[in-house]
Amino acid sequence: MSQYTMEELWSQAKADTLAAYVTDGDSEAYILHGIKFEKRDGNYKLLKATSDYYPEVLPHFYYYFTSSGYRAGLCEVVMLRIEEQLESVERRIQKEMNEPKPNQQNIGYAKSTRSNLMDKYNKFRNELNQSINNQS
Repeated sequence: MSQYTMEELWSQAKADTLAAYVTDGDSEAYILHGIKFEKRDGNYKLLKATSDYYPEVLPHFYYYFTSSGYRAGLCEVVMLRIEEQLESVERRIQKEMNEPKPNQQNIGYAKSTRSNLMDKYNKFRNELNQSINNQS
């Protein structure tokens, strides 16, 4: 498995036709799938969308990008976020099921959410597989 530098990842993001380019004069960035890849004063950061601001991703997320490349790393990070959301939904379903009078509407909504998340996960799994196959 090759290692990618941040400059190489930046070039890959720049070449990615789905990534949205944004600049504010002090920085420039590419945003795709809720991940913002920002360049400011020659320094690169990966940020994740959380409502209306972008905190930096956890340090170990950088590994996915530097080891797999921009698009594959992006898919892996998004899939990890979806897995966290799925775990949260599963906990909500279990909690509701353990209530003396389970609210079927809440359970139905949570199951629908779980189904949508699983569809999203599978979409990114397919995109990741395509990305890996294209690198081969």
